[in-house]
Amino acid sequence: MSEIRNLDRDVDEQRSRAFYEEHNIMAITGFVISIISLFFNNYTAVSILALVISIMGFVRGGERGVHGRGRAIAGAGIVIAVIATIATLYYYFTGGTIIRW
Repeated sequence: MSEIRNLDRDVDEQRSRAFYEEHNIMAITGFVISIISLFFNNYTAVSILALVISIMGFVRGGERGVHGRGRAIAGAGIVIAVIATIATLYYYFTGGTIIRW
C-alpha cells in the first residue's frame, strides 16, 4: 500500500513540476495583481508588488527552461503596474482628485 502512495506522490510531483515548467506562474501572478492594483489604487504597495513580480516573470520568461513563455503577459503586467503606480502617486500628490472640473 505504501508503494502505491509513493507512486501517486511521484506522479503528482511530476505533474506539478511539468505544469510549473510549462507555465510562467510569476508572469500570470504579476499580471493579475497589476489588474487588481488598478481597481485598488489607494495602496501604492500593491502596484509596486505587481511591478516587481511582473519583472521577475519577464526575466524568467527569458530563461532557457521556460522557452520564452509568459513574456508577453509579464510585459502587459509591467505596463499596467507602471500605469497604476503613476495614477496612485498622482492621486496622492493632487490631494485625492484625479480629474478637476
